[in-house]
Amino acid sequence: MNSKWDVSGTIKNNKNKVRKAVYAAYSFLRRTDVLTALKIKFINSVLLPIGCYGGEKFGMSEARCKPIKSEIDKAIRMVANVGKSAAMERIRDELGITSVFMRTSTARERAYHKWPTSKTWIADLIKAPMKARMVTWLQPLGKSPIYDDRPVHTDADQLWQIFYTFEFQRSPVGTNWKTPWG
Repeated sequence: MNSKWDVSGTIKNNKNKVRKAVYAAYSFLRRTDVLTALKIKFINSVLLPIGCYGGEKFGMSEARCKPIKSEIDKAIRMVANVGKSAAMERIRDELGITSVFMRTSTARERAYHKWPTSKTWIADLIKAPMKARMVTWLQPLGKSPIYDDRPVHTDADQLWQIFYTFEFQRSPVGTNWKTPWG
């Protein structure tokens, strides 16, 4: 991680390491005389742990996991001998390979519940997160706004409810905006 607490460096590093591992095992993955079960074990035991290393910091975001997922999907395509138009989700299910997103999300949720009991700085960070946390790994797990108790019927109602639960402090005329019902 860099000094801004950004996880993009970790994601790029993991993607490059997975790519190198796939290139190193290219002849193994393309061979027809090797059992498919061995190739699947290789993906599950080598490629996925390399790609998911540090997943506690970038999990729960499919967009962040996508570069790593695409590299592992290339290896799965080699093993399954399919093209780019194949449905990768179904192939992963058939071969018994979990997705990168699910593994990193599980690791992140586990870390969020486990790390507050550790005696390191990460426990303090989880218990009292920073105020400006736009690019930190804690941002999606932080406190969400308190919503109104009104029943939500449509998407428009839900957006209206989310938009107006916040009190806007800056307005064009300098007054505070309040919700129309309160």
